[in-house]
Amino acid sequence: MSDAPSNCERDPRIEQRIAQFENMTSADPENEMAHFSLGNAYLQAGRAAEAAGSFERVMELNPEMS
Repeated sequence: MSDAPSNCERDPRIEQRIAQFENMTSADPENEMAHFSLGNAYLQAGRAAEAAGSFERVMELNPEMS
């Protein structure tokens, strides 16, 4: 069984946060904190594959954050 929240339990603002962080990473692709925040938001939404991609980008930008 997954620890990810179901659609009913998910914070209704999560999609807004995801959109905000996606916009931030598009506007500033070198902003590792925006990618990190996006990864966390994806995890909260149960979107693990997308979260992994965001975290991989963080490590490319700043290996010390691994």
